[in-house]
Amino acid sequence: MEIQNPNIKKAKTSGTLIALFGWVTLMVFTANILTFWIAIVELLVFVAIGGLIQNRMLGEKRKVRNFAIALAVLILVLSVSVVVSGGNQAEPTKPASFKHDRAYVITTLGVISGLTQFNFEIVQTWNEEIGIYANVAVPPKTSQTDLIALLRALKEGLKDESGYVNINVFDNAAAATNYFQRIAELNNAGLFTEAEQLFGHYIGTYTRNPASGFEELMVNEGNNWKNVK
Repeated sequence: MEIQNPNIKKAKTSGTLIALFGWVTLMVFTANILTFWIAIVELLVFVAIGGLIQNRMLGEKRKVRNFAIALAVLILVLSVSVVVSGGNQAEPTKPASFKHDRAYVITTLGVISGLTQFNFEIVQTWNEEIGIYANVAVPPKTSQTDLIALLRALKEGLKDESGYVNINVFDNAAAATNYFQRIAELNNAGLFTEAEQLFGHYIGTYTRNPASGFEELMVNEGNNWKNVK
């Protein structure tokens, strides 16, 4: 009756666990540069390393040569990974930590303005660090049809923005200047007639919250807001 070496099971278990641990660790650190076939090759390399560990634990020969070969293959695979990643990089995407600045907001809105039937004026911007917030002015007596077309152009032009969007449209540049501060001051002072007159120049808005998925286009009809698509 053949007596099994009691160290065989232990060697196999240790070799397998170390191989899997090494492969998973490598996957974590090189996930952004791996292709399917490179990942498979790396797995095979670590399986070979696991086998080498088993042989070492069982005292078998040629362990030094096998170890050197396994390391050489691993280095070769990693080198190929880096080369492949450098030659096939996709266009970089905007990171989550991307920060807008005023120049970016003005340029972006300026491009959209040039695509509409009339150029709107960018009166104010704020909160550039988290998104595109702006008060813009259109010519007086802008038709509702043109206003809705503008809001839709803003929606289309800003659809790929990762930050918050809040564009307020006025038919008067003076009214758009510090609008929210002034409307609050008028209401607090009890000057409701003046506040209502100022509010009448606030004719449209486009808002989007990427975190919640909320999106809204609205026009002001006789001081009553109407949602449009």
